[in-house]
Parts: sequence; structure tokens; C-alpha cells
Amino acid sequence: IRDWQDIWQRTDALWIFQIKHNGLKLRGQIYSKGKFIHLLVTPWLNDLAELSRYGLNLSDFPIHDPIHDLLLLKQAEKIALDDARKINQELLHERALLKELNQKLELREKHAKELAEIISKSNSGVCIIRTDSCITWANTAFERQTGMQLDRLIGQDLLELPIFKHESPIKRQQLQAQMDEQAAFDVEIFVHKGPQESHGEWYEINFQPLIDSPGQFKGYLAFFRNITEKKAATMELLRLSADLGSIFELCPDGLIAFDRNHQLTYANPALFTLTGLTAE
Repeated sequence: IRDWQDIWQRTDALWIFQIKHNGLKLRGQIYSKGKFIHLLVTPWLNDLAELSRYGLNLSDFPIHDPIHDLLLLKQAEKIALDDARKINQELLHERALLKELNQKLELREKHAKELAEIISKSNSGVCIIRTDSCITWANTAFERQTGMQLDRLIGQDLLELPIFKHESPIKRQQLQAQMDEQAAFDVEIFVHKGPQESHGEWYEINFQPLIDSPGQFKGYLAFFRNITEKKAATMELLRLSADLGSIFELCPDGLIAFDRNHQLTYANPALFTLTGLTAE
């Protein structure tokens, strides 16, 4: 803004002001009446934490102001993201454990008991399979996941277990083809539990090849981790993002978003209506 004349000529535009001493942003419109200029603005906030920082409450805003839903959705989105990060950290921890176990399998036979003890204490299911996909060992967590005792699991083809019975023949053929490549890979499966198709749990299976000292492939160490909560958190985050997008689209105030490089990434329909600009 060069001078007051610029403001007089843009009284129908959407304005955003920032108070220098505390950084609070205000957004709204300017209108002129006689020789005076009037400001109709409300605080422009992006987080519930900013309310206490500026000594404000949600009750300070008009009932029709979409800031209520916006701030609550932002808070819910933050909680969902925090939960997803926590689950991801747990996954990284489990993968680190898996890497440690795979390294221990490459040691001499005298370390086998130590390795078996570490695996048996894992909360995630772990099993060892031969080159023919048959199980040679499993921990108690894997027994709980499959509902089968160890003596019944030994010698069973992994892909013929009940937990894979709802997978299509094509999916099982693809899994077998990946196992034949003798390389590490991940796969997700849905294990049905209950009469309805939607009832069950999601598992991520991480396959790590077992290589002996001469470099011969001996089979796989398969790590079964329950990711049902992670899947639910991801779906909730997608739902919240969709809700937030709907609020932006229907908001009567003009909204814009920029990336870190100050490039425009989003503008809602109200912005074009208020400014007379076009998407081009």
C-alpha cells in the first residue's frame, strides 16, 4: 500500500492486517462512510493454541464465523497426525528389532538360543520359513495371530494358513512369486474375523531373506505386525481432510494458501467472487 488513496480505491477487497507488537493477524473488509474509513475485521487464526496466546475464546467470534469449525477441525487433524506419527515411530522400532534379529540369525549356532529368546518376547508375530515356504519355527505372538499351536504350524505352508484363506488365488500367486525372488519385501493383508466382510484386522508382513555364511538362501524371517490402528488413523485423516476441504469451498470468506516458496496453491470460490479475479 503506497498511500490512503490505495485503500479508498479497494474498499470492496478482502484485507489481512498484522499487529506489529504481538503478530496477531486480522482479516476482513474496509468500507468508507463520508470522510471516514471503517474496518470490519476478525482475528485470523490457524490453531486453537493461538486463542490463549492472544487472550481470546471461541465465544469472541460471531456464531456464523466458520473459524469455529475450522479451528476444531485443525485440532482434530493435528491429533490424527500425532497418532499417525506415533504409530510410525512404533513401526520404525519394530523394523529395527527385525533388522537386529536378522543379523543375529547370521551368527554361529551358539547364538541361536539368544535369538529365539528375543523373538519369543516380541509382541508381533514372527515365523521362520524354509525355501519351500513351510514354517520351521514361530513365536507365541504368531500362534495367537493364527489361532494355531506351534506343533500344528510346523511344516505348514505359510500361504495355506487360515489367515490367507480370504486372499484371492492371484494374490497368493503374486506372494509366492515375490518369495521366489529371495529378496526382502513387504505386503499387507486383511484377516477376516467375524461374520461380516468388514470385520477383521490389517497386518503388514515384512519378509527378510535368511542368508547363511557361504551366501546361500535358506528361507525367510517373516514379521507380522498388526496395523489396524494405523489404517484407521489414515482413514480418519483422509476424512478430516475432506471435511476441511468442504468448509473451505463453502466458506463465504475468501481463502488462499501458499507453499514455502510463496507460490499460490489454493484459492476458494469466495475469493474469486470477492476480488473479481479468475483462476487463470
